[in-house]
Amino acid sequence: MDETVGMQKWSKGPNVTVTVVWIDPTNVIAATYDILIDAGAEFTHYRPPLNLPLRPGDTLKLHNGPTKNSYMEQSFHGLNPVLNIPVSLGFVEQAKRNAALTGPELERWSDSLVGEIWEAADVCAVGPTACPVMQACPKNPWSSLSPDPKSHMGVGEGNLISVSGVEGNKGKSGFSRGLARLLKPCTGHSGHVTLAADEALLQKKTCMRRKPVCKSVERISNSSTTALSSVPDQDVELLQ
Repeated sequence: MDETVGMQKWSKGPNVTVTVVWIDPTNVIAATYDILIDAGAEFTHYRPPLNLPLRPGDTLKLHNGPTKNSYMEQSFHGLNPVLNIPVSLGFVEQAKRNAALTGPELERWSDSLVGEIWEAADVCAVGPTACPVMQACPKNPWSSLSPDPKSHMGVGEGNLISVSGVEGNKGKSGFSRGLARLLKPCTGHSGHVTLAADEALLQKKTCMRRKPVCKSVERISNSSTTALSSVPDQDVELLQ
């Protein structure tokens, strides 16, 4: 669950070899590898053996990336000038400040990262509620509290995740305040929240379990480089 996966979606075209470069928030090149894309391939994915914790990594723990900035045994620092990726001291200092965040400040920062890709789409009640417009979570197929009978068949909703423990629009973080529209009739009622990927962003990014970022890549006839940046893990559950 804590491992990051890179996934690419390809348009039709000839065979091509592509170089994928993983870059962390401080422009440290964490990994690079070549993948051969067959003419009929639609999706490719790879899980690089990166040393943990990633930067920013698990936002529930205090850390500042892997030891000595080394994500793998091999160093890729020599590729920075080749790929024109500057090493910014500002990025490094910002990463250190983010690593030291706790409490509400940590929540606001992590919520802002989630809000770049996801937006609130629906809400349901975990337990009994006096709110007339809030449906019970067990009756919502997208909720993790749904019975999910094995005999049920239907279209999957792979672009939905559920988040528990949201306190209506009383939440102090920026992301919680963004739920005010859905929770306005039910102020103070806790529940599960569905987050739907923004359609415009969905064309470029696909979020999978634990929020690894996937970029849609157009196939070209010669070699190209795709840079993927890691994002922090969020305590969410992907609905399949």
